[in-house]
Amino acid sequence: MYYIHPWKALIFFLACMTLSGCAMTNDMLSGTVQKPEVAIDTVGVSGITPDAIGLTLTLNVANPNNYALALAGYDYDVKFNGMPLVNGSTDQGFRIPAGRTERITIPLTVTFRDARRIYNSMGETGEVTYNADVDLRLDAPVLNLFKLSTRKQGTLTIPRFPKISFGDIRVERFSFSDIELALSMAVDNPNDFAMKLKDFMYRINVGGEPWISGGVSENIAIGKQQISRITLPLSVRLSELSAGLLSSLKSGGLDNFAVEGSFILDGDHPALQNIRVPISFQPGN
Repeated sequence: MYYIHPWKALIFFLACMTLSGCAMTNDMLSGTVQKPEVAIDTVGVSGITPDAIGLTLTLNVANPNNYALALAGYDYDVKFNGMPLVNGSTDQGFRIPAGRTERITIPLTVTFRDARRIYNSMGETGEVTYNADVDLRLDAPVLNLFKLSTRKQGTLTIPRFPKISFGDIRVERFSFSDIELALSMAVDNPNDFAMKLKDFMYRINVGGEPWISGGVSENIAIGKQQISRITLPLSVRLSELSAGLLSSLKSGGLDNFAVEGSFILDGDHPALQNIRVPISFQPGN
């Protein structure tokens, strides 16, 4: 007769209970834990600068259980017009209270290089198609039997900066001591909302050297999808003009110049508010 030591029998009994208990726990959880519901609500533009586009991706996560759930983080991937430009992962966790729906906002940034790709692909409509995918990670291993994934496709209108161009510098008036000039400027607003330019400052370079600088104190208003034309008055002393430059002006105008400067942009859109925008213009470019 084979003898089993009482301690070995006890250990064997507890091991069996533990294994069967784990299996029972999993079966019970599978039957009683309700899967949270997650859906992408919106993808929107939060801010625009000359260097980047700021976006927000908003999720709604509903917890149908009578106890809170802890989420350990999420992974996201967003394509614009088929281009995979924004993706990432975070381990920043959050809790969803029992029986509640929480709104979670994921901040996204499109860098300058990728922003140019988006703008170039938009055409005249200002719209892009996005495909957003998000996977949520649950904080408890036993709850990972639920895969929380969501995706959404839609269109997004991205505000655009105004296009600024300049005409030739033409002579308005000669005198014995100075010369009055005028530089025409066109501001093209491609958006479906109005905007205005403030604190407009400029510097005109000729031959790569600074020549005239000035500014516009009045606000420049541009209606939606309109072009505003402004004349910038310039004045320079004759003693400061080279013979070649004076000859060009007398012959009808000056076209071999460049303009640098900046202005503050305010648009009727929350993403375009009080933005300092640089100017760099050269005829023919």
